[in-house]
Amino acid sequence: MKRLSTILMTSILLVQIAPAVSAKQKGDWNNVKAFEHYSIAVKTKLGETYYGLMQSVDDSSMVVQIADSDGFTRQEINFQRHEVEKVWSATLRFGEHHVVKAALIGAATGFAAGFATARVRLARDNTDPYIGMEPGVGLFYGAAAGALVGAFWKKKHKKDELVYSV
Repeated sequence: MKRLSTILMTSILLVQIAPAVSAKQKGDWNNVKAFEHYSIAVKTKLGETYYGLMQSVDDSSMVVQIADSDGFTRQEINFQRHEVEKVWSATLRFGEHHVVKAALIGAATGFAAGFATARVRLARDNTDPYIGMEPGVGLFYGAAAGALVGAFWKKKHKKDELVYSV
């Protein structure tokens, strides 16, 4: 009986709270106005997403200086309010390389693979004098491979909090 009443009370509370949570409006253009001169992401009704710095905003439009992977471009786009589907605050990442992080991940992976290889070889043949070298060799090759991946892998711009949605 106690379990049934707990389930019933939980269900009633969920039904009462759910409409209030889903009814939260994000359609206030004044929220967009507060992000003037901040980094934003804009999704148009055509499905295109642009990242950049909001230069100006008024009741009917906003002007965004577009950002690419290396920095801000000279291109500015004027978005009319009726063209905008969503606006987020954004973190713009320019030229971030992750060589050290990728090298550490690669080194750990190489060490683990070398250790596993050594364990398998040790189980098969205990007379090979080079069995203990696999973790060290794996560590070296894994770090080198991870550093190469990290040198060419750049992080993309990131959407943060949703500011406006139609």
